[in-house]
Formats: sequence, C-alpha cells, structure tokens
Amino acid sequence: MKAGDVGGGRPPDGDRLHTQHLIDTGIWQPVPGRPVILQANNALSWAARVAGREPPSLRVRSCGLTFPPELPATLTAWARFTTGVWAAVVDVTLPTHDGAGAVTATLWVPGETIRPVGPILRP
Repeated sequence: MKAGDVGGGRPPDGDRLHTQHLIDTGIWQPVPGRPVILQANNALSWAARVAGREPPSLRVRSCGLTFPPELPATLTAWARFTTGVWAAVVDVTLPTHDGAGAVTATLWVPGETIRPVGPILRP
C-alpha cells in the first residue's frame, strides 16, 4: 500500500473490481456532477417530525438544520436496488435556520425527489 491509498486515496484493487462490476451491470451509474433540484420536503420528510414528547429548545429551533421545499444539489450517481427502485446520490448543502452556518452532505434519496436542471437524467 502506498501513501495516499488510505483516507481518500485509491481503493484497493478488489474494491475497484467490485465497483466496476456494479457499473458493468448497470446497478451503479456514476454521473459527472450534474446540477439538480432536490425536493427536500419529500426527500427529508422524516426530518420534519418533532423528536420526543417535548418540542426542541429555542436554541435547536433557531440554530438547527433546516430545509426549504427545494434545494440545489449535485447528482453524483444512480444506484438500483433489488426491487428495481432507483436512488439518486446527491451532494446538497443544508443551511441552519438562522442562516449562520450550513452542512454539506451526500444523501441517498428516492429518484423521484430530484428534478433536472437541463436534460432528463434518469438512466
């Protein structure tokens, strides 16, 4: 193993072959960073529920992550499950409610919760 092969470097050859098999079979389809709109209210509906019996504190409500109904995102891949369902793999930035910060995350979301900015993207 060479320097750089761990923590962001190249995967070991076995992993590369496995990923190539997924690409060859059409299960994993990398996309060269296409802009999309994430319908966050559908993709992240689970986050809209209030956790626990008591509402969150004022600090959590004002500084916690939030999402408008739609967010710009970058589609990086499609993944297909054994059920035939396609998942979109997207990079998206979720802002805090007060606008003072944000977190960028890679999310796997249902394919129908994104829409293209430009040509149709579904494989």
